[in-house]
Amino acid sequence: MFNQKLHPYSPSKMESEKKQLLGLIEDYKKAVEKAVNLLNAKSEREKGFQYARPENPESGRGYLDDSNENRYVFHGIGCLVTTKEFEVDFNFGDKRRCDGIDPWFVFVFLQSNKHIKDKYSLLLSETHVKNLLQELEAEGMVVKNVFPMSERTYYLTSDIQNTSPIRWKPYWPDDIVFED
Repeated sequence: MFNQKLHPYSPSKMESEKKQLLGLIEDYKKAVEKAVNLLNAKSEREKGFQYARPENPESGRGYLDDSNENRYVFHGIGCLVTTKEFEVDFNFGDKRRCDGIDPWFVFVFLQSNKHIKDKYSLLLSETHVKNLLQELEAEGMVVKNVFPMSERTYYLTSDIQNTSPIRWKPYWPDDIVFED
């Protein structure tokens, strides 16, 4: 019996890498869902907590719970949530859906969570993740540019038709009126 090493670009190694990426995406989406659930719970308790107001000057950052264990930081069109279990960064997409896959955020999720990093040892860089996503796009497993302003964002094909995606549901204070 001989020990056969896989060529760096062999089809079987590529398939293993794609399987790892799909597993990473599922772990990422689970963390995003937990983070969004925390945001939604805070939004129900504190309508408009995300808006800068005289009574809430630190509105873009803070804690999602009374024990001050789960932090959030809003940025641009997204949010970074840090808990004891994980750290995850994500963007709010079309109608505040949060199931998009940004290659940078997925790679940072991998790097920021040791228990995740140990599971996916074949995924080595953001460029590697981007290349694998392009392979998955060519195979029809993910799609890109589906929604307005989502040029960098991929979605699992199976998620596109989901009528109940991971979605942030902010509650507005009575003095702020938005058309939804």
